[in-house]
Amino acid sequence: MKHLIKSILIAVMTVFFMTACSDDDSEPQDTSKPVISDVHVENHELGTGDDEKVMAGEEGEVHFKLMDNKELGSWKIDIHDAFDGHGHGKVFANYSIILSGNTGGTMQEIEVDLGEIPAEATAGEYHCIVNATDAAGNSAEFVDVRFILSNGTEPQLELISPDLANTEHMDKGSSFSMTGNLTDDTGIESFEIFLTEDSEDDHNHGKTVQEDYLLFDKDDFEDNVISFDLAEAGQLTIPSDMEDGNYYIKFVSGDSDGNTMIEKFEIHIE
Repeated sequence: MKHLIKSILIAVMTVFFMTACSDDDSEPQDTSKPVISDVHVENHELGTGDDEKVMAGEEGEVHFKLMDNKELGSWKIDIHDAFDGHGHGKVFANYSIILSGNTGGTMQEIEVDLGEIPAEATAGEYHCIVNATDAAGNSAEFVDVRFILSNGTEPQLELISPDLANTEHMDKGSSFSMTGNLTDDTGIESFEIFLTEDSEDDHNHGKTVQEDYLLFDKDDFEDNVISFDLAEAGQLTIPSDMEDGNYYIKFVSGDSDGNTMIEKFEIHIE
């Protein structure tokens, strides 16, 4: 009898463990990545407006959304300069900050306080890269957005004509001239005008890629030149082979202190 009872107990325990293992095996492994969306950088009081410009010397913050099929885990932001593109001159106080935190749930709207952005931070274009993981350790496709930091001492653009404050319609192959001034307190070192299209590149992990077509370039300014007449840019021509659509005319100017001005005006080409 004892042997029979022992055999029954062994059989019951075997079935129990097999069932438990089977239940564990039936639970699918979480391999879905969390998703990051709606990333933007702004001033706490001023916002950003339509030109993605953030002011130094003011409180800053980053906003973004996170979503996961089961459970979110953590996030990280990395802000640093993007001066490898059209940056000119010396870089004295390029701004950078890395912050991270934990979160949970399946959907969160995150607001990260940057504190006061140093007033002396070098003006120009910056990256804000957002990463995230879920509770299972899956990493999201990072999102890289760019914003323009202004400290008020970068070159200042006064554009009189054409009126680009409102969306301007321009024909392919047409030419136009400009009137206005570019000024700086310490000296202009470079000035460029681009025709730019914003486009999404699937191979670039959500980064916004700007394809620039150079319309004008001047970098042979004499020392301490603090004013440039935009009429000297001459006739600017819209390429005749451009596709119809919305574009930006982008002005980029660097000064002797390493600050870069970036101003963008939307136009429609057809």
